[in-house]
Amino acid sequence: MAPDCAWDLTMPGLIYEKVKEDFPERAPLLVQHFEVGPDQEGIGQKFRTEQRVLFRAGKEKVFIEVGSRLLGVHSQVTPYPGWEHFRPKIDVGFRALMDVSKVETLRGISLRYINRIEVPDEAGALEKYLSFRPLLADSEGMEITSFIGGTQFSIADDSCRVELQSVVPDNPDNRAFLLDIGYSRAPNRTIEQQKALQWVESAHEKVDKLFFERCIKPPLRELFQEIK
Repeated sequence: MAPDCAWDLTMPGLIYEKVKEDFPERAPLLVQHFEVGPDQEGIGQKFRTEQRVLFRAGKEKVFIEVGSRLLGVHSQVTPYPGWEHFRPKIDVGFRALMDVSKVETLRGISLRYINRIEVPDEAGALEKYLSFRPLLADSEGMEITSFIGGTQFSIADDSCRVELQSVVPDNPDNRAFLLDIGYSRAPNRTIEQQKALQWVESAHEKVDKLFFERCIKPPLRELFQEIK
């Protein structure tokens, strides 16, 4: 939300009163930020902390995070239960925020998926399972063992960041990586609050069709079905 939006220390409590039926558990969260930037002596570093609050949905690994002029709805579940299950949780959190803040315009809005994927550790695994992957011309006889990289895409008033990186697998016979897709309003582009949930629905469709489905190949889709 914009910096001039009315916000004080009572906001988390007011939001909780609106969401407590779906998110009854409360817990404090201390977020640490590390910032690097120019100062009078050249490049400076500084730490700052921010107090936030989590509202949890009981045994479900879904929670609302509330900070200063910030609200996020997160899901930490394996396997992912589907958009139809998660979308109503977003509605609950967003409508509560709008009820207590009365804000008309949002400065930023985003939808992010962090997909942790494991595949059999075999020669050519990246080429077999992924369309979005690191490439090197004339790499015959070489196998990529670890990597990190990403691409930023522009779509009208929105942007999408796609990142891929290798991680340690749970099963030593597998290879694992994170496919991180973040779809957001482009910088300096605002959105009216009454259009926000419609934007979220549209963003989900674009992430799924334009990015996730284009990043993976049929053998990985088949592997997902086997895991289910």
